[in-house]
Formats: sequence, structure tokens, C-alpha cells
Amino acid sequence: MKKLNNNCFICRVQCTFMKQIILIILIYLPFGSFSQILTKKQESAIKNTIASQFGTSSLDGYNLYLGRANFQYLDGITLFNPQGYNYVFKLTSDTLFRLDHSRFHGADHFRFLFTYKHTYYALGGYGHFTTNNILKYFNFSTNEWCFVSCQGEIPPYILGPAYVHGQYLYSFNNLKVGNNVVKDQFDTNAYRLDIETKRWQRIYSSFLKNLSLEKPIVLNTKKYLILIYNLNSILININLNNFITIKNEAYGFALYNKFKRINEDSLFFNPFNDQKGKEVILDLNQIWQSHAKHSKAINWELQLAQEPHNPYKKMLLASIVFSIALVILLVFLLKKNKSILQLSLKENNSEPDLAETIKDVDQIIENNIQKKVVENFLNSQKTELSVEELDELLEISHLTDDSRRLRRHRMLIDFPEGFITRTKSNADKRSFIYKLNLDLLKEIKKKK
Repeated sequence: MKKLNNNCFICRVQCTFMKQIILIILIYLPFGSFSQILTKKQESAIKNTIASQFGTSSLDGYNLYLGRANFQYLDGITLFNPQGYNYVFKLTSDTLFRLDHSRFHGADHFRFLFTYKHTYYALGGYGHFTTNNILKYFNFSTNEWCFVSCQGEIPPYILGPAYVHGQYLYSFNNLKVGNNVVKDQFDTNAYRLDIETKRWQRIYSSFLKNLSLEKPIVLNTKKYLILIYNLNSILININLNNFITIKNEAYGFALYNKFKRINEDSLFFNPFNDQKGKEVILDLNQIWQSHAKHSKAINWELQLAQEPHNPYKKMLLASIVFSIALVILLVFLLKKNKSILQLSLKENNSEPDLAETIKDVDQIIENNIQKKVVENFLNSQKTELSVEELDELLEISHLTDDSRRLRRHRMLIDFPEGFITRTKSNADKRSFIYKLNLDLLKEIKKKK
């Protein structure tokens, strides 16, 4: 009998111990290292921290449950960063501890939050009327956020979808906010950051053709990145680096279903128009499994480096184009007015065929000015003329050098070929001698 009582006592102790274990599991399970839900105590403490600095009105419509956009896990510690603020809280069971000493907030709403090899990062975001492209990390020694120096083809602004796969961070479909002054601007380029070397590179993938140039709702869960558009959504499996496209209507939600929270890989939305009814729940794991066979790989390829921005490049190109157009115009005008190289003044002494040249004599005689010049040539009785003597006969000696040269060419170009030939002077190689064709002069005289 005594032995039986001992056994009963042992059983009672074991049952009590098991109940305590079960109770501990039930208490800690919802807030374990993979939970993305705050306890009431933690939520209240975070809201009080924000309200104490920015007032209770700053919490109107503010969402603390944005999955990986709030919750990150680093070296076994759960860290919580409210979107748009630099607060960093360490979550433990039902309590939390503020790590940061930040006083400056509000410059990086919708930043991309991630961890990599013992480091806690935040990238890009919008605030104070500026869309930034800054990478910063949290320094656990000083309990402050610090900027990270990056190299390469740094995106001009970063506000859009991003994810980390391996040692690379991929950023694409970024938006620059126009602040209701100008239109929002989309960057059609995609970029890759080597987190090890902190170097940016411009990349491309055919995956980008599936995206719309409209602002999506971007949500980060434990395993997925989802881009919600008006009709369809893009679901990216971060671990696999694959994606699928789903129709929103097939799962009973759209942009008018107000997003409520993320927990693990499930999204929760309010019913349509906030009417009473069941909330819309999207289990992304289930959706992925049902479409896995239709998923496509995202293959990123490097693009050639862009030239550094040069504010004078357009002006330089315009000057080059204008210069080319001017040269073409000048060539056209020269051809139209006959090239100087085709003047009748040839540097060779070959005698042209007299019969061919006589054909143009009648045209010369019809021109009163040229008739006068022919008379001058006949009266001079000279067959070799210097340039000064030629100008005297052409009656252009009174003009300036440039005007005289131009007028001489214009007057001689209409004479038949071979009427005057030009050769180098034996006395001075820098000057020319003009020889008259006597036979042609006689023929002109007969025509008169």
C-alpha cells in the first residue's frame, strides 16, 4: 500500500511538470523567434515611445505588422524597427528593450530592412520631400545608425521592391516621389548590390517585363516578396529566386481590400468597404504550392556600365550635329554654283578641241559684259597676262583683293573651256601666268 502511494505521488509530480512545460510552450510559441506578432504589452510600449516624441496623432492608421519590413532576426535575436522611424527594439518573450539612441526620424519611410552576416541594414526610403538611395547599418556598439559607403552604379533613388538572395541584394521598379509638384518618376533600370563588397551594378532580367509602371503595394513576408497591382499580383519566392503571377480576383481580394497585417507567410485584409464579414486571408505558402509548376526563374544579367552624367553632353552633341549640317549645306552650295576646280583656268597646257569650244561662243557674245571683255582682250594684243594685267582687262582692278578674286572666278567660269589656261610663272613660282587662246579669240571676232 505504501509502495502504491509512492507511485501515485510520482505520477502527480510528473503530471504537474508536464503541465508546466505545456503552459510554457503555449505562452512562448506565439512570440518565438519566427513570430511576426507583438504582444499587447510590446505593442503598447512601442506606440507610447512614438507618441511621446511625435504625438498620438502620428499613430492614426499606423501599422506595426508589416512582416519583414518590421521584424528581423539576427544571431538569435528578434529586432523590431517601426517603419519610418529609427527606433530599434529587442523583443524578448512579452517584453522589449530599446537599443537605439536615435533622435532623428522620418527620413526613410518604406525603406527596405534586411540582415546579412551579423549586420542589421536599412536601404533607401522616402522622407522630408526626398527619395534617398542611402544604405545604412545599425551599430550595436554605439547604438546608432551609420551610413555605408557604396561604389559602382548606385541607383539615383531607391523606393520599391527589393530582396536578398545569396550575397546580392536586388532592387528594381524604383519610384521617385514628385511631392504633388511634378509627376512621380519611375526608374526602368534594375540594380544589384554585392553586400560583401558594397558595389552596385546595373542589371536586367526578362522578369521585368511582367511588371507594370504603376505603384504596387509591396509586402515582405518570411519567404516571399509580393507586389500587388490592380488586377494581378507578382509573388517572388526569395529562396528559390522564382516568381509566379496570380489573379487577385481568383483569391477574392483587390486593392480596395485594406491591408491589415502580416504573420509569417499569411496576409490579412479587411472585407470590402469594411463591411462586417470574414477578413480575407492569403496563405502565400498554399498559393505558391498550387502554382509551383508554373513558376519561372528570375535570371539577372549584368548590363554595360553607363557613362557618367555630363550636363554638357547634349550641348556638345547639338554642336556636332549643327556643324555637320553646315558643312553639308556649304558643299551643296558650292556644287550648285559650280566648283572652282572646274574653272576654265586649268594648270595644264593641253589645247582643247576648237570645235567643241566654239559651240559656246554665241552665248558669250549675247552677254554685253563679256562682249566688252572680249573687246578688251582683242585690243590688248597680248597672249600672256599676269594676274594684274588680267584684272585690268576684266575691269576689276579697283576692287579689294577678296572681291577681285571672287569676281574674276565668276567672270571666267562662263567662258568656254580652254579660252584661258593658267600656269606657274617661271620668274616667280608663287604667281601665275594666264595664256589666251588666239584661235578662239579670232573665232569670237568672226562671230561678232
